[in-house]
Amino acid sequence: MECKDVNKAARTGKVSEALREIPRICDLQEVQDVHMKRNAALRALPLYLLREEDPQLFKSWSAEEVDRPDITNTLVVIVSVVTEGTPSQVDLSPASTAILVEGGFVISNIPSMADSFALLFGLMYVLRLDYPKKLINTFTFIQKGLMGLDGGEPLKPCLLNLKNDLLLRESAVLQSLSNESLNESLSNESLCNESLNESLSNESLRSLSNESLNESLSNESLNESLNESLSNESLNESLSNESLNESLSNESLNESLNESLCNESLNESLSNESLNESLSNESLNESLNESLSNESLNESLTNESESK
Repeated sequence: MECKDVNKAARTGKVSEALREIPRICDLQEVQDVHMKRNAALRALPLYLLREEDPQLFKSWSAEEVDRPDITNTLVVIVSVVTEGTPSQVDLSPASTAILVEGGFVISNIPSMADSFALLFGLMYVLRLDYPKKLINTFTFIQKGLMGLDGGEPLKPCLLNLKNDLLLRESAVLQSLSNESLNESLSNESLCNESLNESLSNESLRSLSNESLNESLSNESLNESLNESLSNESLNESLSNESLNESLSNESLNESLNESLCNESLNESLSNESLNESLSNESLNESLNESLSNESLNESLTNESESK
């Protein structure tokens, strides 16, 4: 039961004031957890539709201020233990709770009010205690409506109306939770589909990227092969040109060498011819001189002979 459900406009007088006080205290709590809401529901239950009130059942006690809680002529009491500050009339977030039976502590350090109610029912069954007269409808509803211990007896109309009201609210809450769960499931499914589509899209993009990369690598390989082929052709052509140039150079060298040899041979031949000619001239001169000498000798001899 939510805190706002406690306050009913139909209530008037002390009951209405008490019902308005509980949600006001509920809103002032720093920590509004499920235990605090259960405490508020249990404190408001006697007032909500049942019009019951027993100020002696719920007590607040500060162990720092007094040694024992103020209880007189009370069979059972649920005490809310407060460790800091002054206890108020309604403590929805106590440090702990305790159960007193006939003025003595039976169970202490109970963590929540709901646990105290459950343990109190167990004590009443074990000790065969009667329900508090001012809270018979409240305890009967908790026994039959909440704990399912009906004992085969039908509920009173006011208790049955409250049970049906809570069942309707529970059904509405479950329906709301079911719708939220369904919406969350649909949202998760939508997110899953989006994630799947995104994954497929990424996979497709990755595939395209791989294809593009393979194509790029293939083109690069083709370009490298083509460049290598062109480089080899250029190298072969260069080598061929170099070989041709070398051959032409060798041919030119051979021609130059042959020409030089030919010139040398010609010069030698000319030199030989000139030498031969010179020798021939010398021989001729010698022969001529000899002839002249002979002639001069003959003439001289002739002259001498004539002279004689």
